[in-house]
Amino acid sequence: MLVAATLKYPRPKLLGTIAVFRFVRFSAEALLAVRYGRGVLRLAQAKPVEIFIFTVVLVSPAGTGWGYPFVAPEQPEQRS
Repeated sequence: MLVAATLKYPRPKLLGTIAVFRFVRFSAEALLAVRYGRGVLRLAQAKPVEIFIFTVVLVSPAGTGWGYPFVAPEQPEQRS
C-alpha cells in the first residue's frame, strides 16, 4: 500500500486487485482443506507429531532468549 501510494496508483484499482487475489488465495486454501483436511488432522493427532510440536513450543522461547543478546542493538553509554 505504501509503494502504491508513493507511485500514485489509483486506490480503487489497488483495492480491487487486492480483493481479487485474496479471494483466489482463500478459495485455493478452502479447496485444499476440503481435499486434505481429514488427513492433516489425523497426522496432527498422531503421538509423535504432538510430541514434536510440544517440544518446539517449549524450545522456541529458550532459543529466542539465547539468540537475543547476539542481535540486540548495543545501548550507547549514558554520560552524566
